[in-house]
Amino acid sequence: MSFLESMPSKKNSSLTKHGAHKINVLLKTFGAEGVLDNLGGGLDDVHIDLPQAKKNLSAYNGIVPQFWNDAATSGDRALNGLVFIAIVLSHSDLVQAMKRGALGNCKGRIEKGEVIDHKAFTNFKHTIEELGFATGSSTSYVSYDLEDIFTTSELPPLARALIFSKINHARDGKEFDLKEAVVEERLDLVFSIKPELLLGWLFPEEELMEVDEEVAKNMNFFLKEPGKDAIFSFKPGHKVRKTGSVLVKRSDIVGSAGLRHNYIQNKLYKNLVKQYGVGSVGTEQNAPGGMFVDLVVKKDDYCCFYEIKTADSSRLSIRQALPQLLEYAYWEGSMVNVDKLVIVAEAPPTEESEVFLSKLRAAHDIPIYYQQFIDDDF
Repeated sequence: MSFLESMPSKKNSSLTKHGAHKINVLLKTFGAEGVLDNLGGGLDDVHIDLPQAKKNLSAYNGIVPQFWNDAATSGDRALNGLVFIAIVLSHSDLVQAMKRGALGNCKGRIEKGEVIDHKAFTNFKHTIEELGFATGSSTSYVSYDLEDIFTTSELPPLARALIFSKINHARDGKEFDLKEAVVEERLDLVFSIKPELLLGWLFPEEELMEVDEEVAKNMNFFLKEPGKDAIFSFKPGHKVRKTGSVLVKRSDIVGSAGLRHNYIQNKLYKNLVKQYGVGSVGTEQNAPGGMFVDLVVKKDDYCCFYEIKTADSSRLSIRQALPQLLEYAYWEGSMVNVDKLVIVAEAPPTEESEVFLSKLRAAHDIPIYYQQFIDDDF
């Protein structure tokens, strides 16, 4: 569970109250400096709970951050988008509800009774409708489309500042890297958008960055002729690698690079060490072609190769990992008896993918398997 999802929550005070979205009206009229002094109905009969307003605006010390002034002067789309993001990220139950309701392509559907219920659901549905994101609703559900948020050019710097304030509060002021935290908190699921698109939107000035090791590794494997073949040599141990995500742009390919891969590798290493012992598990092991096996378990009578993938489906993960594992294990010069080849990915296996791998094992005697990475299991 993320920090944002584990924030303390009291049903009677934590979830958004009716009319909380009207903070946008007060911001446009009074600015950040005056908004908290005008919650009592002095303008258009707008009544907003003070603790609720402070929480939504990240005014934890009683001072409303400057980025709200910038939002108030950036137009209604930017202000409404920022208010919506603020309300969602201020309440752990709303974070969970948005993740559960995500349908992809910025769209989602929240059902009454799933995470939030009764008055909390009605109030949140009203917020979605009033801010202009609802695409359908009834007494039992609300569907939404957040595309306007991610096509509003003024929003990224404001959203960055807001998201930083929310995560900083959730993590009690402990130092963190914002890009890494966005991925770790799975804000892509919260807002039903692919991780690479969310990062590209939040950090547009960082579109061109040094290519991550794992992305470079994949590009080298599939696009470049291998260098001098290395001989497989096992060395136990693991260097804990940076986790989170960076952006990569290569021609027309923009992706969330392999720091999620690193996170899985770190966890998988610890899990396998518990099973086989620290002397039997190693990462980034030399393989033919100057490449490296993500993770190897080496025992006296067998050797197991693991290749980690972060694709959106088991089929894509298998497509990417299978040729690498076959070459690592069987290309001349490998000089190792491999008993098992394992593709590790977050995407759940399908019946078709299981049948496919079963055929490879039965018909071609290739010891290939698929293992889903589920964070709670590691």
